[in-house]
Parts: sequence; structure tokens; C-alpha cells
Amino acid sequence: DRLKSLGFETHTVSDGSAALIRFYPANQGDLDFEPRGNPFTVSIWVRTTVASGYNTVLGKDRNVSPFDTQYRLWMMNSPSLIQGIAGNQPSANVSVASAPLNDGQWHLLTLVNYLDGATWRSRVYYDNGTTFTQFNTGAGGRVESLLRIGDTSRGGNGWRGQIDDLRIYRRAMSQAEIATLYNTPDRETFSDWL
Repeated sequence: DRLKSLGFETHTVSDGSAALIRFYPANQGDLDFEPRGNPFTVSIWVRTTVASGYNTVLGKDRNVSPFDTQYRLWMMNSPSLIQGIAGNQPSANVSVASAPLNDGQWHLLTLVNYLDGATWRSRVYYDNGTTFTQFNTGAGGRVESLLRIGDTSRGGNGWRGQIDDLRIYRRAMSQAEIATLYNTPDRETFSDWL
């Protein structure tokens, strides 16, 4: 199987509605950002039609108790709520009820970690960045687990839908740059996306 040869894990969801594809990127050393020491941006396009469940887009979490989270993006048991975590500190839920995550359309999720004066902060942006939440980055540092795309590092909350165009930057992007990412592709012609 071509996907398995590239390092992807494939699974069928128990209700048979979709296949999960989860993987660990090969360049893990480049993705081990210190939440209170490195600015970074993670942006990823997602599409789903699921109505509930904790669906993780990406996660870098400890595999054993106390299950700390270095960083994560996920849907919070409702297609109208998304959340980010940085340094083991969760954001407030971002309400996306006006354009819910499960409408079958592609949506851009972005997590930005940055130094604001003397305080590390994070933001979770939805689509073009006009909908977002900001929170202080937590004191939790690095975890030994690998970043996993499509689930938490330890598994169990897999993404049920499609993921495409993952981008990770070693700098904090502005809302204007996120709007450019959102508007750059012709979102009507995703036929070449997986």
C-alpha cells in the first residue's frame, strides 16, 4: 500500500463513515518547539462532516500520565467549537457556529505562538483569521512524544475527515499573513487535494 510505505497509518472508523490517516512527520527535531521559548505557526486545511467527538487535527502530547500537551489543534466534541493548546494551556473554545467545521467545506486552522513583550501568548485562528482566540502560553514545556498529524501523540482522538496543506513556520505569522494563506488557493478547485 502506497500510503503505508510513506509512513501513514490507515484505519477505518468503527461506523465505517471514513478512513483515518495518521502519521508522524520524519523531521521531528525541527518540530519540537519550546512553548515559552520559540515562536512558531502551524496552519492546516481540514474538511469533515462528523457531528461530534474530540477530533484531533494534530497533537504533540505526553504518552503517559500526566498527559501534558506541548501543542495541539482539535475539534471539541462539537463542529462549532475548536481549541488550541500550547504549553499545556488550553485556549478558550473558538465558536465557529456561523460556518461550522463539519459543513463539508475546507477550513484553515492556524495556531500561532509568539512573544508579546515579556509574555508568551498563543492564538488559534479560523479560516481567514478574523475569528480567533488569544491566550497566555502555558508553562508546560517540551514532551518526549512525537508530533502526530491526525491524532494526539498517544492516539484515541483521531481526526475523521480530510487534512491537506500542513505548513509549519519557525516564526509567528500575523493575521494578515493568515488571511493571505486562506485566500491564496482557489478553494473552489480542491480537486488536486487528497
